[in-house]
Amino acid sequence: MAKTFFGLVAIAAVALAAWVAANLVLDGDGDEGWTAAVIDDAGNEVDDDNDDDDDGRLSAVTIVGGAPRLVLDAETQQRAGIVTRAARPAAHAARIAATATVLDIAPLIALRDGYIAAAYDAEVVGVETGALEQEYQRLRALYDDDANIALKIVTRAEAAWRIGEARLRRTWARMHALRDRARLEWGAVLADWAFDDKPDIKPLTDRSEALLLVALPLDRRLPPNAETISISHHGGGLDAFHISPAVATDPLMPGETHFFRCDGDGLRAGMRLAAWIAVPGSERTGAAVPTDAVVWSLGQAWIYVQVAGDQFERRVVPTDAEIDGGWFVEHAVAPGEKLVVAGAQMLFAEEFRWQIRDEDDD
Repeated sequence: MAKTFFGLVAIAAVALAAWVAANLVLDGDGDEGWTAAVIDDAGNEVDDDNDDDDDGRLSAVTIVGGAPRLVLDAETQQRAGIVTRAARPAAHAARIAATATVLDIAPLIALRDGYIAAAYDAEVVGVETGALEQEYQRLRALYDDDANIALKIVTRAEAAWRIGEARLRRTWARMHALRDRARLEWGAVLADWAFDDKPDIKPLTDRSEALLLVALPLDRRLPPNAETISISHHGGGLDAFHISPAVATDPLMPGETHFFRCDGDGLRAGMRLAAWIAVPGSERTGAAVPTDAVVWSLGQAWIYVQVAGDQFERRVVPTDAEIDGGWFVEHAVAPGEKLVVAGAQMLFAEEFRWQIRDEDDD
């Protein structure tokens, strides 16, 4: 009994402010405007504690199927500011929790710029080498025709041409090395976008889009055909689109990694975001519970459902399946049921005020 009492006291403390507000809203000295009664399963009003301290109130607690319901007439609901809204249908799929890190694409662009510079060098060296080859061939032809030309001049011309060819091969090797490095560090898709100047790279370079490194838990893999995932940003969801597998790892999430792209508004390099990856074939149907319908107490989420015109039932709702604007629930609420979206805290306070009084009477 003592344990129950202290638990109810803790709950009542959470609801105290709403209870006070409820009494003020209802224009009374604390009790005026509310009914005090307990209704049995047959719908008959009974005295809950054989005294007369229930007289004059307009709230009642009834037990239906072992669960308490709060009863308020229409006038009292209006004065208390009770507002309901039909629960909308919702679907939800099992999701893999991952992390997304916004990457700085500058190192890839630096490799691309080095490649372009090497390509220009190769073009210059190629022209020079071509001219040196022609000069060597001219001098060699003169020498072979017994013209008045020394062999050492021909030899020097050939050496200059061969040196030019070596310089050209070195420049080509530098170009290939830069591209290979980009492929190793960034993957073939991103490297080709950058080095071939594909249109896909421009939104990443002008920062209208952000490049993300998405890391999965060690024991999970990206589901097949998972082209789009959800990123949590500014309290909402942001779609991100798959680019390619990644080579780099995340030290805080050392699992499989992939590159994704998303809208870059408000994102800066180095930011870490929560990512959610839907698992195909795991979709469930249920209802959406908006955040303004939830009353929190002792770490538990509760809602009130208007099960009849004058009756409200409190239910616990899981909060493990977050969706935009609230939570997905599969069993606690059915689509179309009326959720209290304004005044739920007052209902909570009133219901537990009765439970505390019953404990006191015991």
